[in-house]
Amino acid sequence: MNIIQLNAFKKFIPFIATFSIVIFIFWITYDDWYQFKNITTVSVITIFWLSILLISIEILNGYKVNVLLKPFGIKLKIIEWIGLDFIRAFGNYLPFSAGIVSNSVYLKYKKNLPLTKFFGHIVGSIVIMLFTYGILNVFFLLIRYLVYNDLNITLFTTSLTFVVIAIVMMSTRVRKIESNNKIINWLKDIHNSWCLIKEQKGLVFKITVLQTLIITCLALRYAVVFQELRYDIDIFAIFILTVMTTVIRFASLFPGNLGFREVLSGGVVQMFGLSFSDGILVAVIIRITEMFWIFLFGTIFSFVLASYDTHPKNNQVVKNHEE
Repeated sequence: MNIIQLNAFKKFIPFIATFSIVIFIFWITYDDWYQFKNITTVSVITIFWLSILLISIEILNGYKVNVLLKPFGIKLKIIEWIGLDFIRAFGNYLPFSAGIVSNSVYLKYKKNLPLTKFFGHIVGSIVIMLFTYGILNVFFLLIRYLVYNDLNITLFTTSLTFVVIAIVMMSTRVRKIESNNKIINWLKDIHNSWCLIKEQKGLVFKITVLQTLIITCLALRYAVVFQELRYDIDIFAIFILTVMTTVIRFASLFPGNLGFREVLSGGVVQMFGLSFSDGILVAVIIRITEMFWIFLFGTIFSFVLASYDTHPKNNQVVKNHEE
């Protein structure tokens, strides 16, 4: 196999891995396939609320990006920060986080945002997310322990790890490094961009609030489906499940984390008395609704923003010409 053939094969690795996971899911849930007929019985009102919550999540995510970019002097219009998040979500169903790549290209060529600053805002988003989700998970695990006298040590330790990692990244300071190495200087610029964000306490607090709202909407999606299927699971377990299945967004090797999130959902709900197939079924129902709107709005905004004129002067010229 020559180099060209090898590189072509590597592009399909994520799809092969995703397909393998999906096959694995169907294999281990073979005896419970009869439960998947429940997908066709999901009510219209449940689909409606899942759709509203999904759109709300994308809007909150888009606004979060808008807030994180302000320290770099980037001002996005509503159509941009909403559109960019749908495009990101849509593109992430392609290999290797293509959605993030498309956003970086848009911001670089239409907003003159350097890649180092773009990745700096990505780092900021991840660190604050780990901190917020870790704290929330520890809180809900402790509350559940007080109410049900049930504490899962694995989840508790994992959540504390999120918090520790976030705190270390927030407190770490890198001395000024003088180097002619492009990679070192590139990483230094990313770190400096992240420092610019974390030094603004008001902005960090605002992002933390947005992350809390996002995780609440994500948890409500699970709650809606659990109620629809009449599965007996407490609200604390739902929040814990939501945090654990959301954090794996960082593992974007698989397109849209297809199959990966469903497997994790099945594994986590087992800790709270439901079966593995119950968790997968709930995740699949959410996934189907999610993909419909993300593919729809992702396609629409891809065309809209591709031709969107970000320069006010040019817009004014067009307007005057039309008059």
